[in-house]
Amino acid sequence: MEHLIRHRVTNDLSDDFKINVARRESRQVKPHWHDFYELELCIEGTGKSLINGVESLVVPGTLFFLTPTDYHSMEADDKFQIVNLTFAPYCIEYSDFSELLSLTQAVATTLKPEEMQKLLMLIDMIEQEGMSRQFLNQKYASHLLACIMIEILRIRRYKSMPEEAYNLPMQKLIYYIHSHFRENITLNTAAEFVGLSPGYVSKLFVKNLGIGFCELLTQLRLKQAENLLVHSGESITDIAFFCGFHSPSHFLRSFEQSYGVSPRQFRKNSQKS
Repeated sequence: MEHLIRHRVTNDLSDDFKINVARRESRQVKPHWHDFYELELCIEGTGKSLINGVESLVVPGTLFFLTPTDYHSMEADDKFQIVNLTFAPYCIEYSDFSELLSLTQAVATTLKPEEMQKLLMLIDMIEQEGMSRQFLNQKYASHLLACIMIEILRIRRYKSMPEEAYNLPMQKLIYYIHSHFRENITLNTAAEFVGLSPGYVSKLFVKNLGIGFCELLTQLRLKQAENLLVHSGESITDIAFFCGFHSPSHFLRSFEQSYGVSPRQFRKNSQKS
């Protein structure tokens, strides 16, 4: 799927603390996805954005918060000035933000001027920490990032996940599966990622999210496949492999069980509607 570009996070602070601030002018952001979390704030310019196939207007103050399951593009009427913050969730020490980090859909909203200025100030401070290399700069940046998450939660006020889900192992597991669901991951590789036993990880998923590891993995893959069926012209086979299914037949069975129709029929129905 050549038209979907994959981006990887770069580092301002260190190789084991993945966080980066970038500022750019752009007329067009090509369709892409990434294996990290991204906050994108439009400072100047107007145009449109396409997030998971849903189009929305972009104006000064438009904020996007994107997870590894989202793909998006932007096109300016003239050009955008954008501030971009990318990070891995373990850059935040506070587990209270797993609510936001575990969302499978993007946040897209327009900020009030005072809200935009507050976020810009916090992003500027993170950027300065990356340049200064001062004592405890990772700790400082982590706290600043936590403040940004609070601001976004205040703006959007999403429903919380179960209280038991607010723990670092669960947060890391959610990040792992969201970042790698297109790959051949297993319960064992997820357990290895957080340094826990597969049996314990399996119980964590059921206790905190109410579903098992394999069920959540399949849900994420099917959601991505649904977006691509509706908003791309890729073949069923390409979509199956791109979304992490090991064979087209496996994809067909899983899709029909969840949606009641074949992927091909689902695409036809969406085109009619």
